[in-house]
Amino acid sequence: MSQQQHLFPVDGKSRVVQIARRALRDLASCDEATAQGAGRNPSDRNSVSAVSKRIFSSALAPRSTALMETLCALKKEGHRSPQLAFDLIPIVARQLGDAWNRDEISFADVTIGCARLQHALHQLTDISENPVLSPEHRRLDCLVLLPAGAQHTLGATVITKQLRHAGIRIDQDLAATPNTLSTLAKTQVFDVIFISASLSETSDTLRRLVDASRLQWADSKIILGGTFEAYGPRAIATTKADYVTQDWQEALDFCI
Repeated sequence: MSQQQHLFPVDGKSRVVQIARRALRDLASCDEATAQGAGRNPSDRNSVSAVSKRIFSSALAPRSTALMETLCALKKEGHRSPQLAFDLIPIVARQLGDAWNRDEISFADVTIGCARLQHALHQLTDISENPVLSPEHRRLDCLVLLPAGAQHTLGATVITKQLRHAGIRIDQDLAATPNTLSTLAKTQVFDVIFISASLSETSDTLRRLVDASRLQWADSKIILGGTFEAYGPRAIATTKADYVTQDWQEALDFCI
């Protein structure tokens, strides 16, 4: 989940369609718009577009150390670790997927590149806790879920790190099933449950996870995020999640 999309409730008809279409338009244009940030020319070496290209290339470089070397160089140039971890790494992950869809790189390239990005995310250890939310937000207990068998742990890892960085109490289950949730519910209660869902998931898989979550934590708000949103309102509605968004801060606003 990044901070580019709008939150909307899953129920409803025309309003959902309207907002979903707007969100998908935003998703298609967000990289271009972000690259122009603050009037910056996208050809500028320090623009998001230029920096993401450097990270993209190093993630696929023959040397496994190339990515961390690039990130260290970017930090010396003035790029802060939170920006690299929470903004640029997710952008590059999307770019890897897009390049694979265009047959420009192999699935092995995507797998290796995303694994390196996730390793780099963990290596950015100088991201100190920086509570930026209200006391009401920080009182929330959150859980990040990834369906068992999912291959896209990077997105769930990013949102978990973002929430911790903001001072939110957070746990995660990266191979979630009804059984793992039942075990977790014996010791913990959560106010908000984030489900990271990619295009590889099905509505049935996500609905079972939503049902299992609601069975264990009846009062929790269930937020769906990730590229699954591209399937549109009808598929989203069948998951029975409470809200769909790519903006975790906006999601928390709806949970207090």
